[in-house]
Amino acid sequence: MAAVTHTKGFVRQRGGLYPEMKWGFKDPQNLVWLERGEIWKFGTTKNPTTRYSGSFLERTGEGLFYKTEFSSPSTFQSLRLEAMKILNYKFQYLNLPPGNKMIK
Repeated sequence: MAAVTHTKGFVRQRGGLYPEMKWGFKDPQNLVWLERGEIWKFGTTKNPTTRYSGSFLERTGEGLFYKTEFSSPSTFQSLRLEAMKILNYKFQYLNLPPGNKMIK
């Protein structure tokens, strides 16, 4: 059986400053204010407990949590949905979510 790939949205539980990632840099290059419920990042993973652990969420910003929005044995489907969500966000807000460096 193939591994299931999860498409996730990282969401704020309360307002606060969060790192803004930029292409070409390992570390955040700015801080951005996000209100409760705003998206910080969209991502995919085959193992959410190790890739996006509690310590990762704590280091990234207090009150950040992820929710699985889609699960599929097809990595292609998960990556496609992730790209669609990022493009939709970019269309609505005219920029990428602060935690996404770029669309692959």
